[in-house]
Amino acid sequence: MDIRKDLGKRILALRNKKGLTQEELAERTGLSNTYIAMLETGKRTPSLEALYKLADALNVRIVDILSFERPAMKGAKAGFVGIELTEQEAKIVREAVLILGKRTNIKK
Repeated sequence: MDIRKDLGKRILALRNKKGLTQEELAERTGLSNTYIAMLETGKRTPSLEALYKLADALNVRIVDILSFERPAMKGAKAGFVGIELTEQEAKIVREAVLILGKRTNIKK
């Protein structure tokens, strides 16, 4: 399990979904292109400040960056950010994250 690599893949996927290059994301965030590349390859872990900048630049909530599923690890269990959960438990966690985001009006 490598959470940094999983997080990097999530940042890459969100960037690609927005149709941005690493250079464009770097410009929008004020972070260096090298740092963006290192985040996306799992060689660096973003600070809280960097997460805010990324969320703002990608027009997503921080929870959207951090909410990613890990591939099934054992049998019928699904991994959710490194914690093994059943499919039903993973669904409940995803729904709770969405509800909390809406209740607190968290944008970043």
